[in-house]
Amino acid sequence: MSQPSSRNGDSDLQDQDRSLDRAEEAAIAGEVGLADLDQLGQGIGVAQFLRSMGMGDLLTEGAEALATEEQARPPSVDAPTQIDEDYNDDDDDDDAEPPATAPAAGPPAQPSPDKTQAPATGAQGATAAAKKGKKRGRKARAGPSRKPARGVKNAQKGTGNGVLKRARRGAARDRHISLPPMDSARRVKDQLEHQQNETLEERRTYGSHWGAEPGQQGHQTATGAAAAAAFGNQHRNDTDPIVSADHAVDPRRTEGYVPESRQGGTVGVGNGPQVQSTTEELQVQCGPLLNYRRMADANTESPIWIGSVLVVANPGQRQPELNLRCLGPASSSMDGPGSDSTDTNGYMDSQNSGSRPRTIYGTKMYEDPRKAFWQFDLDLPFQRFEANWEYSIPRFRHLSGASSSSQATKIFTVPSKAQSMRIMFHSCNGFSVGTDVDAWSGPALWNDVLRMHSAQPFHVMIGGGDQIYNDGVRVDGPLRQWTDISNPKKRRDYPFNEELRARCDEYYFNNYVRWYSAEPFATANGQIPQLNIWDDHDIIDGFGSYTDHFMKCAVFRGIGGVAHKYYMLFQHHLPPPKSTFTTDAPKTWHANGVEGTPADPIQTKDTFVAVMKKEDPSYILGMKPGPYVEERSRSIYCQLGARIAFLGIDARQERTRHQVNYPETYNLIFNRVSNEIRASNGAIKHLILLLGVPIAYP
Repeated sequence: MSQPSSRNGDSDLQDQDRSLDRAEEAAIAGEVGLADLDQLGQGIGVAQFLRSMGMGDLLTEGAEALATEEQARPPSVDAPTQIDEDYNDDDDDDDAEPPATAPAAGPPAQPSPDKTQAPATGAQGATAAAKKGKKRGRKARAGPSRKPARGVKNAQKGTGNGVLKRARRGAARDRHISLPPMDSARRVKDQLEHQQNETLEERRTYGSHWGAEPGQQGHQTATGAAAAAAFGNQHRNDTDPIVSADHAVDPRRTEGYVPESRQGGTVGVGNGPQVQSTTEELQVQCGPLLNYRRMADANTESPIWIGSVLVVANPGQRQPELNLRCLGPASSSMDGPGSDSTDTNGYMDSQNSGSRPRTIYGTKMYEDPRKAFWQFDLDLPFQRFEANWEYSIPRFRHLSGASSSSQATKIFTVPSKAQSMRIMFHSCNGFSVGTDVDAWSGPALWNDVLRMHSAQPFHVMIGGGDQIYNDGVRVDGPLRQWTDISNPKKRRDYPFNEELRARCDEYYFNNYVRWYSAEPFATANGQIPQLNIWDDHDIIDGFGSYTDHFMKCAVFRGIGGVAHKYYMLFQHHLPPPKSTFTTDAPKTWHANGVEGTPADPIQTKDTFVAVMKKEDPSYILGMKPGPYVEERSRSIYCQLGARIAFLGIDARQERTRHQVNYPETYNLIFNRVSNEIRASNGAIKHLILLLGVPIAYP
């Protein structure tokens, strides 16, 4: 089931990304740095830019092909948001020639006494660089090897109006761009991008000042000391300057240790908000949400249904409880919670009889001064018949008061031990930015789901990605100011400080509460067990499929971390990482191996985050963190009743323009599936494979 949506929306972000590509390709083709970004930000082509700078001769055959492609492209056509079909060649990066080793930088050459030379500045420097490039290009093309023209030495940093140049430092940066024969203009573009995607260590090796060496002062050039201090130096030490203008908090305050704590038997980090509710009611902001995880002991005579219930409540309340009981066969108990099930007690486990509910205590997953996430683990035996189960939460009061999800008692249906599950699938469960939601009567298709569910209950609903649309974060949310920046270079260098992180965190939380409390979706969430895999709109439109350098910008890494936090909580009922990325906290820039992002004392102030000691076996976790949200991928394998297996591949966590998943992740996934099917001894007859992005093409 899919809601109407436009997968080609939000094209202005893609347009700015393509403009940035043109700028950097021009810089590489002529080795003159990122020049005249004011023009390039308005969409000037590569060839036009080079020729306007007097560097037309520097266009190699590959760059000519790219320029021809850009010139032939209709200006009014927006590139699709999902660009998987354009970038399915994962070997492009491997084809690019690695950078040549830079010669050791010696003392600066002294000018000849009779030929004193003044430093070139502004347009003069660009012109001088162009002349050197022409001469070197003619020399390279004259030889029998027909190697592409070497890049010219960069002029010293220009000071012309609207011009930002990288100082490549002469001979220390004197390396060439060697492009092998190109199959297409797209291959040229990807290889040029690869040459730009250098680490800070590589940039220092080549002579650029992109972060100080350990033990040295943090002098920065190119984008300026402020931007570099905001997120540039991975080797920062106590002697590096801290530029307060780019930070919401002093980064030195984020370096402290956050001790472990225990709340209600749950181990985590942080002490939580120092508040205490004055009411006995469980004041609920969102939920209950029902999840299905797996079928334990699937190949035995006594399989177990494993799942969970989640509620989001006000902070400072005492530990909630959930009561669970079996109502008997589905056909005899559809009338509601009060249905008589005494005639079926002989078929049921004694601890789950209709008259003796079992009490389950909530586990606190996360709590801060505004909200608390409580999870209830459910485990119940499959019966010899299709059974209705009832759960209720005492003291429950939904704060909205208007939603039917505020009912404290819910019923869900579990198949018999010999039965496969009835499955409902949905994806793209939202509306793209700019859609007239009222014209489509809101999420009306869920009315049809509930109608069918009342006639013959679904046992599980599988979310194939985009269970929520968070694209509005850049339209009417905290990223609006960032989106309005017309210069793509400035957008890429924009810091994601603690203040912006907190506002994005609030936006994503509010959007989840709004959408998961909206009827009729909210009613389905409490009655049909969910099983979810995410995709781009759960984060932001196109996440993972933009260019590598843009995906690694601070804003995209920041919102990726925040979106992952609430994806874990709302869609998987699991605790999130201890903290998420912010440019104010260097410890959050990279994951601590498989343990994820370390705890930031600023983010965890008045906050409690539970720490998982053991992962549920339904998850297939990647061996290393993803490239942009530095947490491990989370694919799912489980059995859907007696004869159906399910594999949902996390095709977003490790996604780039050149890959969907790491090769080692595929090995883990397919080995797990092979072992499970083999262990079933022929019981599994069907395998449902869920992919948000195709991993193979015919």
